[in-house]
Formats: sequence, C-alpha cells, structure tokens
Amino acid sequence: MQNEEGQMVDLYVPRKCSATNRIITAKDHASVQINIGHVDENGLYDGRFTTFALSGFIRAQGDADSALDRLWQKRKAELLDTMPVISAGTLKALRLDFPGVNPDNVPSELKLFITKSVS
Repeated sequence: MQNEEGQMVDLYVPRKCSATNRIITAKDHASVQINIGHVDENGLYDGRFTTFALSGFIRAQGDADSALDRLWQKRKAELLDTMPVISAGTLKALRLDFPGVNPDNVPSELKLFITKSVS
C-alpha cells in the first residue's frame, strides 16, 4: 500500500516467482533471488543487473536451470533490441583492438548482434 506521498508503507511486500508468477511466501526457505550483471562492449560490469526470483517449488521440481535459461534468453533478446546500433567504423576499431582474434572463434551471440546491428 502507498500513502498520499507515493511511499510504500507495507511492512512486507512478497516477491513473485519469475518463472511461474506465483507469490513466494515468507516461509519458502528454498526460494532464491539471483542478480545477473550486465557487461559493456569490453566485457566489464557496468553497474546494471537483472533480478530473477525462483520459488522453492520450481527448484524442488528440478526446473530452476531451464527456467532461468528461458527467462534470461527472453530478457537478453529485450536488451539487444534496446542496445545502440554499432556502426561499421566501430567494428573496424574493435578489430584493431583485438588484432589476433580469429573471426571463426567469435561467439555466435556476438556474430548475431553484429550482423543485426550493421545491416
């Protein structure tokens, strides 16, 4: 509940499972909350993160890893759609920064992002 100034005044606000959308109760001691950090183009943590909460029910079924993978793939696609487009000049600069990198060894996610952004 919020007061007239828009501040939260509830003593306890329950979390919801990111995979099932169920409320995680206070007695669910098997539940976890995971923060996945975002990195910039150099692979350095930039201070942002995405939070996922998984209930004990999902973990007890053994579906936590697949649920987290599905949630992250969906979130990563959303993040890629909002990322700025890399220009051809920036790609040339990246190649100069890493002259020994073989293009065949570049991860497929990066190749997809580069081809999507340049075209």
